Amino acid sequence: MALPSLRRLAAGLPGSRLRLVGRALPAKVLDGQGPWEPTSDHWIRQRGSGAVLLAASLRVAIAARRARAGIVVGTRVDHRGLLLTHPVEGTIATLHQRTLYERTVETALEALSGEPDTDVAPTPFQVDPAGEAWWEAAGRPEYLLHPWAEGSASKRWPTDRWIALGRSLGSVAVTGGPGPEDTAVAQRAATALGVPCAAGETTLSPASWAGAALRARRVVMPDTGTAHLASAAGASAVVLFGATDPRRYAPEGAHIVRGTSMHAIAVDQVLEAARA
Repeated sequence: MALPSLRRLAAGLPGSRLRLVGRALPAKVLDGQGPWEPTSDHWIRQRGSGAVLLAASLRVAIAARRARAGIVVGTRVDHRGLLLTHPVEGTIATLHQRTLYERTVETALEALSGEPDTDVAPTPFQVDPAGEAWWEAAGRPEYLLHPWAEGSASKRWPTDRWIALGRSLGSVAVTGGPGPEDTAVAQRAATALGVPCAAGETTLSPASWAGAALRARRVVMPDTGTAHLASAAGASAVVLFGATDPRRYAPEGAHIVRGTSMHAIAVDQVLEAARA
């Protein structure tokens, strides 16, 4: 969701030194996708530097001020208003996350004397060809099932329903994350279905996974960052939403299946969306 706004920020500040700051795994997705330095967990300590806070966190605002950033731009969330030199104005509570990123970058370009009207042509996420090679080796599955929802039990769909969905779809492969719980879920589903699995030690890199997702007819997953990766790459995705509000967090262009909780979503609902 942040990629278009980051590219607009870079285009509006030509010649500036840009660094992404954040946790290694999410930020790694953005490495090599624009004219910025590889991901770091340290802010640039340089006179006149600015911090553009996309994460809605008090902790990152404190870190930016400790780095002595001259300009700190962000939304007034998590009680951090006093730490911002240039808060994003207007009502933000009901805006989609993509729009919040756009508003933050607009404010940052104005504060940093950039070019706020910079028109950046949409550029697809740059995928790794290794993902297509994995898809070929997996037998060219029509569907990728990606049960990964690390650290968020409320976003997990029961494993037996993933298995039932895979049996109904037929031509599938399973992908997952590197964590032990995510690996166990993906491998259990893949073993029950008798299909290829990329999880744990064989987890695909973000750019490789995006390449495989592009080749499949459709990918199915819960509401996670991977769903937004699929959207950025231009893959066709079915995304399962439980407690999270898709009006604020739905990936662009995705087919949404909504339930009052993940357990309330039936296999037939997902099957219908996947085949649509």
